[in-house]
Amino acid sequence: MNNINSGNIEKNINMGDAEKIGNDINSKILNIYKKTSYLEKYGGSVFMVAMLMLFYTIYRARLDIKNRMGPIKDDWANKRCSPDVIPFAGMINTPPGSHPFLYTASNFSYCIRNILSGIVFDFFAPIYFVVGVIEQVIRQFVLAIKNIKVILEKIQETIAKIIQYIRDTLNKFVSPFKKILYSVIDAFSKIGGLFQALVFMFIAVLNSCKAFIAMTLMNMVIAITVLCVLVAILWAAAIFFPIPTAIMAKVLTATIVTNIGILTAIITIVRNILGISVAAVMPLVPACFDENTMFKLHDGTSKRIIDIKIGDKLQDGGIVTGKIKHLLGEQKMYKINGVYVTDKHIVVVNDGLDEKHVKVEDHPDSILVDDYDKYFIYCLNTTSKRIIINNVTFTDWDDLDEMDMLEIKTKCNEQGMIEVSKESIHKNIDGGFHGSTQIQLEDGRSIPIKDIDINDILICGERVTGLVEIDGLNVSKQYKFKFKDDSDNDVEIFGGPNLVIFDDESLGVMQTIDIVGKKVAKEEKLYHIITDKRTLQINGIKFLDYNSCVELYLENDKDELFSGLL
Repeated sequence: MNNINSGNIEKNINMGDAEKIGNDINSKILNIYKKTSYLEKYGGSVFMVAMLMLFYTIYRARLDIKNRMGPIKDDWANKRCSPDVIPFAGMINTPPGSHPFLYTASNFSYCIRNILSGIVFDFFAPIYFVVGVIEQVIRQFVLAIKNIKVILEKIQETIAKIIQYIRDTLNKFVSPFKKILYSVIDAFSKIGGLFQALVFMFIAVLNSCKAFIAMTLMNMVIAITVLCVLVAILWAAAIFFPIPTAIMAKVLTATIVTNIGILTAIITIVRNILGISVAAVMPLVPACFDENTMFKLHDGTSKRIIDIKIGDKLQDGGIVTGKIKHLLGEQKMYKINGVYVTDKHIVVVNDGLDEKHVKVEDHPDSILVDDYDKYFIYCLNTTSKRIIINNVTFTDWDDLDEMDMLEIKTKCNEQGMIEVSKESIHKNIDGGFHGSTQIQLEDGRSIPIKDIDINDILICGERVTGLVEIDGLNVSKQYKFKFKDDSDNDVEIFGGPNLVIFDDESLGVMQTIDIVGKKVAKEEKLYHIITDKRTLQINGIKFLDYNSCVELYLENDKDELFSGLL
């Protein structure tokens, strides 16, 4: 048969084609037998056997489940998650109205959750245990704190009872002594009042004597003046009537000379003993500068002090809250580092450890200016309470040191003002009047306080020695105050928070800080004055001058103020 096929091939194709066909057949045969692994050779058979075994196992399991279906249903809660039961849950115990396949899936999910829950619980059991222990410790700690709190409260209550008992016991013993002490204090107060009345009576008598003596001296001066005129007339008449007129002129001249000598002696004695003087004594002012003193401002520009405006910001950051123009008076002028300043002005010297206050006249670098001839001098009040000129630090008009500040803070706290500082002094305790406030002069005129001039004489004889402009926007509030004058008429005064009212009969003072006033809109500027008698009268109400606003908070300055008023 092979020979017949070969012969046919040889007839139909040539030898080359026959060889190619043979090689292809040979390659295919070899590729078939290259599968040398077991599964490559018998994989189909293995798969078929595995499928048969799986179907057999499922079938046997189904039969087994059918045989045990009753006991499984009876113990379904414990058996439903067994591995051999889970696949047949729908067949064993399908609820009415549910599909067996869906119930099998639902039972599978339920079993998975339970198994995972158990695994998670076992995994976190140590953590739960530690957290529980910590919780118990905290509970015990809180309980211990509560018990300690209860014990402390009982101790506090016991101590309070003991203190109250001691206080009650002491009150029983102290009350009689307090009554005795109050009686003694009352007696001393009455004695003090008696002495005060005697002092005032003595002062009244002294003032009456002064007035009588002054009037007598004035009358003597007038009489001597009349005699002098008469003598001049007689000497002129002696030209026409030589003998009688000359004799009378000589007698009158001798009389006048004698009386002038006696009058001079009396005036000298009276001035030395009683202190009567023609000119008023100007109060000592803290310090001032020459009108052309140059100040550097915070923006780098410079101004003369006479051109400084309220609210200007100086080089050190201080804001100008007040500007004062004053008479030079008897003060001497010194020059220190190019600055013309009065003798009593304070220079602040910092040696690195402490701040010292030195008067200009005592400073080693100050030079007395003998030929200073200007009439007015100027000063400022600032929020920093310091004035720096040509690298020299001066105090401002109020002339405050650290002890003064502490004293002011203490007094302000007693009045209910808290957190008073250098920056807020004038905000809280500055005083000034609205510019339209009418001031009565000795000549009968009434003019606004803003138009008052230095050397004006007020209605009670006070001479104005200083003018003050105040930053009205910087004070805390402005008020309308109502008072009663001596005739029981209503008087309204508009001004800043701290106006000082003076009762010259009792030498008592009252600050408007302690009076309830009606708040009004703020004026841009407030005005005050300084007088030689330290007082001024407005509409029948007597006030102390500008310096008293701060002096009342400083005991030494307050004592000097009342001594001067007395």
